[in-house]
Amino acid sequence: MAGLLFSFAVPGDTAPQILRRFERLGRGVTVPFRFSGRAIANDFLTIEEDQFAKQGARGTQGWAALKPRTLRNKPPGLPILQRTGRLEAALASRSGGHLEVVTDSEIQLGVKDADVPYAKYHQSGTLESRTQRSFSPGRRGMPRRPVIETTEQDRRRWLLFVQRGLISLQRQLGTV
Repeated sequence: MAGLLFSFAVPGDTAPQILRRFERLGRGVTVPFRFSGRAIANDFLTIEEDQFAKQGARGTQGWAALKPRTLRNKPPGLPILQRTGRLEAALASRSGGHLEVVTDSEIQLGVKDADVPYAKYHQSGTLESRTQRSFSPGRRGMPRRPVIETTEQDRRRWLLFVQRGLISLQRQLGTV
């Protein structure tokens, strides 16, 4: 089902600390994402929109330039990783191909392989280029152009979303 998947879970060393604070809410409280998953998913869509707008330069130096042969075969004026718009649409909106699964302890975001089967190849690169940091013209394969790239700042913000979700739960249950 999943072609390119990003998974975010409360870090193992953080989860017990967070959940211990909420033990008084009752047995089996493991709901960090039930109350924050939508906020994280919405933020992910914004991150992906920015990643495509900046052609990969949101978290790093940007995506590798296209080979001359690729440029000749591509409709003029389209940015890198834009031909049909399906990849960006699947990552930056909840349209066809978008994958979003929220459980009590994890959120998975990405694209469905059946709808956008080439996403994973852009993310990791192909063949010879997979092991290279920079791609040399004339080499076979496709350079790595990560469409999903999160920063430490993103992950910290998401942990705050989880914390806010748990505080909201606590308020709903009248324990604050």
